[in-house]
Amino acid sequence: MSAPTKITAFLRDHKHSCYCDDCLAKELKLPRRQQAEQVTATLATVGGFSRTNGECSICYNTKLVIRAL
Repeated sequence: MSAPTKITAFLRDHKHSCYCDDCLAKELKLPRRQQAEQVTATLATVGGFSRTNGECSICYNTKLVIRAL
């Protein structure tokens, strides 16, 4: 399964929870955090996702996070 498919499915399965790129990469066992960053930046431009500063649901740090709407 590709990184975009994994991330999209994960976010939709955990609707309304927010995740930073670091935690998405770890949770989905992606080889590089940059993969998560590229996918979330793209998802932020399409409907159904919101990418803003907020608290990550895994690490609880305030940083750039994404969530499915």
